[in-house]
Amino acid sequence: MSVSKSELLQEIIGLAVSDRESLSVLLRKCLVLAAMLKTDKLKDWALKELNGYSDTDELPEYRVASVSSKGHFRGPFGAAIMNQPLPAYILKDAHRDIARKHSFFDPIASYDVLIRGHREGKNDAALQAPWPPDLVAVYQDKFLKGYLLASAWQDIPPSALVSLCDTIRNRVLAFALELQDELGDSIDQGTTRLPNERINQYVTNLIYGGNNVFAGSAKGFAQIGTVNVHKGDLEGLAKVLQEIGIGDGEIRTLTEAIELDSKDGSATDIGERTSTWLGRMVTSAGKQGLKVAGDVASTIITRALMGYLGMPVS
Repeated sequence: MSVSKSELLQEIIGLAVSDRESLSVLLRKCLVLAAMLKTDKLKDWALKELNGYSDTDELPEYRVASVSSKGHFRGPFGAAIMNQPLPAYILKDAHRDIARKHSFFDPIASYDVLIRGHREGKNDAALQAPWPPDLVAVYQDKFLKGYLLASAWQDIPPSALVSLCDTIRNRVLAFALELQDELGDSIDQGTTRLPNERINQYVTNLIYGGNNVFAGSAKGFAQIGTVNVHKGDLEGLAKVLQEIGIGDGEIRTLTEAIELDSKDGSATDIGERTSTWLGRMVTSAGKQGLKVAGDVASTIITRALMGYLGMPVS
C-alpha cells in the first residue's frame, strides 16, 4: 500500500522519537522519502548509515568517539601487569589518535543491536578494539621499564554507542520536523514550496552538520537514562526541562502549545504547535548554552515530552 509524502514524514517522526523499531527501519523510511523528494544527499547518507562507510570515506563527526586504551604487560619470571592504562603522550603524534579515538565504520545495525542489549542489561562492559599488532611491537618497551607490552586495545564505553545511535535519531527528527513545518500539506502536491536545493541544505545542516555530536560528560548520559515523565505530568515535564537549563520562557511557550493543541484534539499526540516547538528546540539545543551538550539535550527533551504525551519511549 502506497503512502503519501506527508504520511511517510509522520511515520519517520514517530520512528525517530521512539526506540520501538530499529534504526535500520528508520533509515529505510528515509530512503523512501529521499526517492519521493528526489534528494541525493539524504539518499547517500541513509545508504552509508545502512551499509557502513569505507575506510576512504570522510566519517561524520558523530561516528568518531573519544576512548581510552589499555594493555597487558609481561615481565621477567612470569610477572604480569594486566589492564594497564596506556597514556597517549608516549606515542608519536601520528599514532596518538589510535590510543584516544575510535572511528565507527560498520553499518548502524551492528551498533544498534549492541545498544539494545546494553539497555536490557545484557552487555554493560566496554567494547574492545585491538591495536594493530605492528603498533604494539613498535611500542612494546616504551611504557613500563622492565615490562613488554603484550597486547593493547581501545576501551569503547557503551555511552559512545548511545551517543552515536541517539544522534542519528535526533538529526532525522530535526530534519523531518523542519520539513513538516516548512512544507505542511503542500508536500503532497506536484510541486512543493521548497526547491530541491533547499531540501538538500536541510540535509546538510541538520543531518550532516548538526551542533554537538558527543555528549561530553557521563552525567549527560546518566540523565538520558533517568528521564521519567508520566503521562499528563506537566510539573514533571517542566522539572526535567529546567534541570538541563531550559528557561521559564521556553517552558511557558511549550505549555501554551500543548494547551492549544489539546483544544484541537491532540491531547495524546504531537500537535502542530508542540511539534514546531520540539523541532526548534532539537535543532537549536547546541546553541542555547544548556547544562548538557546538544544531542544529549535533544534526547532528554524528546523523551520527556513523549512521556508527558503518553507515547512509548525505551
